[in-house]
Amino acid sequence: MAAADPLVLLTAVFLLLRGRAGTKRDGRDGVCADTFTLSAALVMLHWRHTALTAKVDRGMQQEDLVRAATAAVAFGVMLAGHYIGDHWVQTDGQAHGKGLDNAGCDRSVALWHCAKHVASWTLTTSVFLLAAGWWLRLPFQTGWLVAGITVNAVTHFVADLRTPLIRLGRLLGRGGYLDHVRVVRPSGPASSGPGTALFELDQAWHIGWLAVSALLIAGPPA
Repeated sequence: MAAADPLVLLTAVFLLLRGRAGTKRDGRDGVCADTFTLSAALVMLHWRHTALTAKVDRGMQQEDLVRAATAAVAFGVMLAGHYIGDHWVQTDGQAHGKGLDNAGCDRSVALWHCAKHVASWTLTTSVFLLAAGWWLRLPFQTGWLVAGITVNAVTHFVADLRTPLIRLGRLLGRGGYLDHVRVVRPSGPASSGPGTALFELDQAWHIGWLAVSALLIAGPPA
């Protein structure tokens, strides 16, 4: 039972003692009984109020914990799906053809490769997400679930065209990083792919948006 407010208790004690004093003075048993009843009612009403308030607070805390758990699980499983989708599901043709920064790039072909990759990547992350939701009985809300998946897909598509990410990186002062952190492959020097600054910025971008998407999927505060 929740503790009563000290002020209310003091008031109740004062009324009770006042009633008893009145009884001793002039024998007004009715006044004493009425005063005692009033003081008891005040205490019970306050206890009832604080108990209900505590129950509501516990309910809100439980909802917040459920949302936090949903966000954490969503992020973890989508991160796993991200790596599977990017490195196992993505084809060589998509990986090499999706960049607008490729020499002699055909824009429509690059967009098509990127769209196919993002479609398979989104399907992969969504399968991981929905499977975890089913297994753990997570309370997904359809609207927020779709919003999180959509944010993932759109931001992934933009970054994997590479040119927008390169422009953003240079705008934010990462030009030196992009220019100097490169690799030499059997086919010659490369500025994209594993081991390069562009690859690391690409992965950081994706993981950052995975976190945002996970928070969206968990839904807003009650």
